[in-house]
Amino acid sequence: MKNLLIVDDDSLIANIWKNKFEAAGYEVCLREDAESAIEYLKTSTPGTILLDLGLPRASGISVLRFIRGDERLKGLPVVVISASTYLSRNVRAAWDEGATHFIRKGDFSVFKLVEIINRRMNLDTEDLPAAPAGKQSKHLLLAENHYTYDILDFFLTSEKFKISSVSNGQEAIDIAESDPPDILILDADEPEMCGSQLMDWWTSHPTLKDIPIIVTATADDEEKMAWLVSQMASNDRIAFLSKPIRPDELMGLISHYTSNQ
Repeated sequence: MKNLLIVDDDSLIANIWKNKFEAAGYEVCLREDAESAIEYLKTSTPGTILLDLGLPRASGISVLRFIRGDERLKGLPVVVISASTYLSRNVRAAWDEGATHFIRKGDFSVFKLVEIINRRMNLDTEDLPAAPAGKQSKHLLLAENHYTYDILDFFLTSEKFKISSVSNGQEAIDIAESDPPDILILDADEPEMCGSQLMDWWTSHPTLKDIPIIVTATADDEEKMAWLVSQMASNDRIAFLSKPIRPDELMGLISHYTSNQ
């Protein structure tokens, strides 16, 4: 049986999670603060940990530091949950301290999150199943900063997508020419991605121009937004998602484009 530790001070939510995970075949232990979680972990080794960052007194970061500093526990998958946005200071701190995945409260129903996490945790210990005969996994090219990539990778891999990640515009070009993706997901805020130049090259390329581009960016840059609006007005294969990204909105766009391919 799979063992799960849930650390959350909201007893109502924690018990809903507990019931749903137990129904999915997990043995679940609940702890409501950092101190009791650390005491439990001194003598027990769960298979997976769901850790709320917003705990009373000591934050979830202290639990994460304890886990990553312990030789027995340091390799455990820790899924951080929080009401904060994906790129907020405390979530970035969790990534820097070794969080395995992050999920924002409110982006999905509790029941859907259990399904996603259960599927993702199974994939962490199993090979991806082969695609049905005659059908290949959709290939997504992520030109995103590493924080956003870690978040999206959790959800996209759970849905059986093949993912290629790049750190700059030239790498995106090299991969696209050798192994064309089904969709490009492009961070327009990252200077290394050279967003406008990469999009100009992409949309004029003879074999890539019909491949959709999902652009992510903050919406407070008027000049950048005017440029994006002009791009979308002339090309229905370009879509925009405002940061912080909601994975459910991203999955909706991906589903829209891949269902038409």
